Amino acid sequence: MAPPDFSKSTIETLGKRASLLCSNPDCRRITAGATSTEKATIIGEAAHIYGARPKAARFSPQMSDLERAQGTNGIWLCRACHKLIDDDEIRYSPELLFKWREIHDEFTATQLEKAGSWARIEVQKDFLTRIHSYLQPQGAF
Repeated sequence: MAPPDFSKSTIETLGKRASLLCSNPDCRRITAGATSTEKATIIGEAAHIYGARPKAARFSPQMSDLERAQGTNGIWLCRACHKLIDDDEIRYSPELLFKWREIHDEFTATQLEKAGSWARIEVQKDFLTRIHSYLQPQGAF
């Protein structure tokens, strides 16, 4: 039987999928950044939606340890939100956390598209400027 903890790869994937932003739609805190010592710090965590072990918040005995360790059972949160959801499993149900993840996936996908749109617009503006200058009369010789 596999351990219920997330693998390093799963943790990295959850963080990247969330763009290292807290997946709580009321938070969206940046969870990684620079320190004054030229290093980086991460204050985000891969949280289990269904608890990893008995007595953990939202633990489901119907799940196998392998299922508990899958990325599909995870959500990226800042440390504060991770503590909140684990301290109040009634308010923060699995259904709510899956919805948060779905909303956050849409949010990050939209942000990626916006970044692409901005770059595309800049290239198009540059192209149009060049075409415009090319089409301008150059004056008499």
